[in-house]
Amino acid sequence: MNWLEKYTFPRESDYQDTDYALHAYLRSVSRSLRCGTTTACYFATIHSNSSKILAECVEKIGQRAFIGKVSMDRNAPDYYKENSAETAIQDARDFAMSIINKNNPLITPILTPRFVPTCSWELMTGLSSLAKELHLPIQSHLSENLKEIEWVKNLHPEAENYTDVYYKTGLLTSRTIMAHGIYLDENEINLLKLSGTGISHCPNSNFSIQSGVLNVRRLLQQGIKVGLGTDVAGGYSPSILDSIRNAIIASKVVAMSPSIRLHQEGHEKDKEDKYLPLSLPEVFYLATLGGAYLLGLGDRIGNFEIGKEFDALLIDCSVNDSVPQFPHDNVKSMFEKFVYLGDDRNIVNVFVSGKQIPSME
Repeated sequence: MNWLEKYTFPRESDYQDTDYALHAYLRSVSRSLRCGTTTACYFATIHSNSSKILAECVEKIGQRAFIGKVSMDRNAPDYYKENSAETAIQDARDFAMSIINKNNPLITPILTPRFVPTCSWELMTGLSSLAKELHLPIQSHLSENLKEIEWVKNLHPEAENYTDVYYKTGLLTSRTIMAHGIYLDENEINLLKLSGTGISHCPNSNFSIQSGVLNVRRLLQQGIKVGLGTDVAGGYSPSILDSIRNAIIASKVVAMSPSIRLHQEGHEKDKEDKYLPLSLPEVFYLATLGGAYLLGLGDRIGNFEIGKEFDALLIDCSVNDSVPQFPHDNVKSMFEKFVYLGDDRNIVNVFVSGKQIPSME
């Protein structure tokens, strides 16, 4: 893919320099927390030492995070791929053990095969075995755009579809998170249901690189776990507020566009409620408790139920002029205004597991 070769791989290769990585990761983690993301799921790069630096930055700053050292051994430039599947699997093991040995309940290693086109069958099955051995979650990309889907079809004609490659290599589990999932057919959705795999919906990225528009309601109605993601720098904002806004817009695009329905699903005979736009409460759920369940943390975080860890944002709508207040406003209307109009300046305190995060300026 041209954009991978032109932008992504060259930029990620810079993280071989650990000084560069330290500077970038400190800024990225701090920015993510300032925007209100108390729990993040990170794709790092193929570099073990720099990925460990990301873990150190997360630990120092105090965010809860799933951290993945990317694994890839094919269809990438020689300067940015691992030498062999065996080497990649061993590096993934070593990285995971370095995180496990920290014994920090806020940080979890997550196995990260980039996506099918850059991972050999041997690498994918090896990572599946490693996930079972160490009881690790998995993250990757699935069905993000049409060219990618065609590429996977050409690489693996023995598989029924894109999702089937992950299924047959053992990478679909109840702890697997797949980014995007825009063009899934019914058979693929059934595989996700069978395995308990969830989808991270990244609407800003989907719009920005013109991948497509996901019909989230269709997945929810079929019992698929869905949470919101930012997918920077595929998307241009690290803010979950931006993801909420774009998710609502994406759902309205689906509702308004018969061409999207036909292109993704081939017919319109299903019930119309399959295309109803998502409401703000529904999308806020995806950004909070939905995301927690996607990460396997629904019993620990995601809302303020008694007994859960205290992850919270303290919001002050009076900090800047972007969130106007009037005498007729109540808590509900101010919440809606903050979600649609607010930004990181309105987030005056961030708490992770009951601990207030110090100033991150």
